Amino acid sequence: MKTKLFSISVAGLLLLGGFGFSEDINELSLKKKSINYKVKSASVDHVSLTNEDAEDFVRQLLNITENSNLRVEYDHMNEQYYVIHVYELVREGNRSHTATLNWYLIDKETGDFTTLMELFK
Repeated sequence: MKTKLFSISVAGLLLLGGFGFSEDINELSLKKKSINYKVKSASVDHVSLTNEDAEDFVRQLLNITENSNLRVEYDHMNEQYYVIHVYELVREGNRSHTATLNWYLIDKETGDFTTLMELFK
């Protein structure tokens, strides 16, 4: 499958932008301000992200580095959405618990995303 370049602009937490195509590029580029996220699976009709792509996109969206205390994990599928959990593991002596920052729903076909916290405002 030949891949295309898609430029996607993001407004707030909801993906609102359009698509632009280039025949010469073989990577997908999701852009939010200075974020330039690339995946290797795309077609003219849809983006087709993997759950690993969705995790990586959220890491880049939130600027989460490898040595960050925040964790980004694929949790499950909800219809066509990857559900990504962003949380911190809090240790208190011999005990620990998670402190959730947010849950991200990323459409595996379009790359559109929103957060659960945004849905319940």
